[in-house]
Amino acid sequence: MYSGISEIKLLGENFKKVAQFEKRCPTIIENLRDGFVVVNTGLQILYINNAFAEMLDYKTDDIIGKNLLEFTAYPRDQIALLNGIIRRAKNYQDNYDLHFCTQKGGVILTNIAPTPYLDDASKPVASFAVVKNLSEIQKKENILQYQAHLLRYISEGVIVTNPNGEIDYFNPTAEQILEFNLSDVLHKSVFNLFPLDRSHYIELVKDNFPLGKGVYEELEYITPAGIKKHLRVSTAILKNNALFIGTVTIVSDITELVTSRQEAEKANNAKSEFLANITHDLRNPMIGVLGATDLLSQESLNDYQTDLVQTVQKSGKQLLELINDILDLSRIEAGHALGTIKEFNLSELINECLETTSRKINVNNLQLIKAISPQIPTNLIGDAIQLRRVILNLLDNSVKFTPEGYIKIEITPLKHKQENEIILQFSIEDTGIGIPTTQIKNVFEAFHQIDNHDNKGTGLGLAICKQLIENMRGEIWVNSGVNQGSIFTFQLPFQKPFNNIAANTNPVARYSPATTAAKSILVVDDNLTNAKILSYMLKNAGYLVQQAANGQACLDILDEVDIDLIIMDMHMPILNGYETSKIIRNSTANYNNVPIVALTAYTLTGDFAHCINAGCNYHLTKPISSSELYLVLEKILDKNPTNHSAKADIKEELPEFFATTTILIDKLKSNIENMAYEEVTRICHQIKEAALPLGYINLSNATDIVFQYATYADNQKLQLAFTNLRLLFSHAKKTSLS
Repeated sequence: MYSGISEIKLLGENFKKVAQFEKRCPTIIENLRDGFVVVNTGLQILYINNAFAEMLDYKTDDIIGKNLLEFTAYPRDQIALLNGIIRRAKNYQDNYDLHFCTQKGGVILTNIAPTPYLDDASKPVASFAVVKNLSEIQKKENILQYQAHLLRYISEGVIVTNPNGEIDYFNPTAEQILEFNLSDVLHKSVFNLFPLDRSHYIELVKDNFPLGKGVYEELEYITPAGIKKHLRVSTAILKNNALFIGTVTIVSDITELVTSRQEAEKANNAKSEFLANITHDLRNPMIGVLGATDLLSQESLNDYQTDLVQTVQKSGKQLLELINDILDLSRIEAGHALGTIKEFNLSELINECLETTSRKINVNNLQLIKAISPQIPTNLIGDAIQLRRVILNLLDNSVKFTPEGYIKIEITPLKHKQENEIILQFSIEDTGIGIPTTQIKNVFEAFHQIDNHDNKGTGLGLAICKQLIENMRGEIWVNSGVNQGSIFTFQLPFQKPFNNIAANTNPVARYSPATTAAKSILVVDDNLTNAKILSYMLKNAGYLVQQAANGQACLDILDEVDIDLIIMDMHMPILNGYETSKIIRNSTANYNNVPIVALTAYTLTGDFAHCINAGCNYHLTKPISSSELYLVLEKILDKNPTNHSAKADIKEELPEFFATTTILIDKLKSNIENMAYEEVTRICHQIKEAALPLGYINLSNATDIVFQYATYADNQKLQLAFTNLRLLFSHAKKTSLS
């Protein structure tokens, strides 16, 4: 049996003052509504009052002499006590929250304020503390006090104003963020806190408060010390019944978030620029190789020379495919879209894949079979580039592991989710060696290979297939067994074309000089080889050709010579193609309406939009064949030599835009529901990039709002913003089609 006084006396003379105090003031300590505890430097309990014992559902005699750590609820509470003892040894006071376990197994939240007890030599020999039962405050006695406690220690700044906009409450976090003391701002206008955006903030309040809406805005803020911060300010209206009684404003310091976002954007832009530049540098020389062989193939050659030219062409195309594969792999890792969503002929795509695969078969007893359901439309809208890669990878995989028998590709319509959408199921079946059931679960993992087999590759093919299919909102799986062959199955959604009429894909051969001799074309390219090849192609068709090595030289020639059309490389030193095109369009000279064909080596999504925004009429990607070039020239010069506008191209782009954006809107909805905010921002960027060049300003602005709320992870406002975006898109689509 212990008593508080007897235990304190065990410490000798150092505790005489405590004992005397307890003797003089027993009523004060024992009748405190809050707990009171004294511990030695090892946290052994020397004394507690009845209030603290009752909090823990113990008798005082059952607690005195035990270690305070025994009554804590969580490891973090023990750490807090141990750190506190260290601070008490340095003569520090504290104030923090602790969780204690009661005898009945409950947990109570307390606030403890320990103070060191010093001997005559000013050495800490014990600690005493008042213990407040916050659970009681929270549940029974004083809800307002509990809320005030939360407001005081919440990590956001809280500002409360009266109906006149004067500050009545300013919590410590607001003091820390805004670097003002409560005394400096109390009873003063809240608008004075934001001098940089004062007028803007007042306008927001005027516009929203009469409608019963709050204000949600990012503001720039300069502290009294001159430090710039980025704040997120959210103001809501306070009402008592229907009476307006003031406002509450939550202030968050998002400086680090904004800085991180800006750095991430810079890094992403740098990565995109790097990909664009390396694409340019790698693809540019291919103009010389493929362009020269294209021209040679049009000459009178003997069989030996024709075979050599065709070999160079074939090898060049293979090299170009290899370059594209490397760059596409980089873009997958960087999160960029690989292809573009456009209309394509499914049957032609499958035939191309089978033809490519047939050339890789070295045995006579292996058949390639296709079965395409007649219910599938001839043309579909989707990403043909990624689909082709998936099918070729799966066919190559089957060829590798199927020594005899057959490889069959079957395509069937699975279901129609929407009127303009169709979901197809692709099955690639082979009679090969099969896959052990123990390895099926790992077959789509990167670098995974079937054990004990000679035909080993990198192990990336199936992993890339899975990633590409998931990028297209599909799924893939496999059924197989040892010596039972394999069936790889995947499902993908596609859009139906607005009119299912196949486009004329017959290439234009070459022009007759008689029809084009009067036309003068200016080739602007800093790469002399590329300029020379383009010039040869144009001269062979009977055009007059001028050359310029950069944008400034282009402008100089335009001042001196009448030009009918410009072929503009967009990536040049001194003055690039984008800036040059803008200067031409903004000029008052008579050449401000000359047609411009943009030529880039970039393959990133958005090139068309960038070129159109700069004032170009068409966009071609290097390397180009003479047939591609002649086709564009025919559109511009033969049909409408002087008045061709990008509006015609924009009109042609609308079906593809609406089909693509419909898919993106569905992706957006799914990612918002899953709270995948990073993916939401990426999709928003794609929609905005596509909508703005086509003149859909409201749609672009609505996308910006969705982007903003996704960045803030504000799902409630994000849902409302998405609903608005979807309505605007539906209206734009309906108006365009009508």
